[in-house]
Amino acid sequence: MDRVEYQITFMTFFIGLGVADLFISIIRLLKNRERVTWHWLPLAWSVIAFLGLIIGWMAYHSMFQEDFTATGPGFLLAILPAIFIFAFTVSVLPHDIPPEGIDLKVYYFRQHRLIFSLYFLDMTTRTLTQVFLLDPMPVQFWIVAGLIQVLIFVMIFTKNYRYHVLATAVLFFFVLTFFLGSRFAN
Repeated sequence: MDRVEYQITFMTFFIGLGVADLFISIIRLLKNRERVTWHWLPLAWSVIAFLGLIIGWMAYHSMFQEDFTATGPGFLLAILPAIFIFAFTVSVLPHDIPPEGIDLKVYYFRQHRLIFSLYFLDMTTRTLTQVFLLDPMPVQFWIVAGLIQVLIFVMIFTKNYRYHVLATAVLFFFVLTFFLGSRFAN
């Protein structure tokens, strides 16, 4: 194995653990569905997290081709988004269903600061890797990236339901659109 294969394998552990944890949490919720008060917001964010994992995994193929990732700081910068998307993913859904049950809307708003702080860190490190490791992007990318960062940052500090609904819808649209346009680099 060469350096790139080792680095991609290392990063893939974070992505794989994120996917596994997400699906285990969904199965746990379904198995205990009679004790779960369902709400769509954390479920929408679990889809966003899943798509973010896939998008990140696809991006790593071309990112690790860069010489900068052969250095310690370059490799660290390259794997930080995988670490943060993993942490974000495992925080979106509850891991335990207490005997009295769980309300997903209550869980979401109790955890929103952690969830969106991790997502903000994920998106910030993705932007930094784009700047330092990948090809320059057009100005439209930076406008969208800035808008996404602002929406996420405000979500950290507000419990306003309407804002969370609107921001979730906008971010879901952006992530889904980006996912549908993603392709593996040659």
